[in-house]
Amino acid sequence: MTANRPHDDPVVAALCLTLERYPWRGFTPHLLARLALAQWDRHAVQRLLAAVPGASAGEWRQVEPVPADDPRAEALVAFLTAHRWTQLRASTVCRQLLGLLDDTAR
Repeated sequence: MTANRPHDDPVVAALCLTLERYPWRGFTPHLLARLALAQWDRHAVQRLLAAVPGASAGEWRQVEPVPADDPRAEALVAFLTAHRWTQLRASTVCRQLLGLLDDTAR
């Protein structure tokens, strides 16, 4: 992984807010990856809508994980299983996962 999102990144903040509602350290790597992808997708939709004059994303409800068979989760799960992510702060885990997504999107 070469990218690491900044602490004040809005997607990192949104993912951290989502995680703090749950005992996230007890999640499986797969569930955490699916939540990170859901937040990533939500941000992508917001960016697209922001580019359309007069469009608005409106109010978002709670983030639901992407489907269990989403192939994008594999790289995140591999990263999580190779690291002691449960010993890290939520902000660090979020920055690393979203940075990994940044790398794979290039």
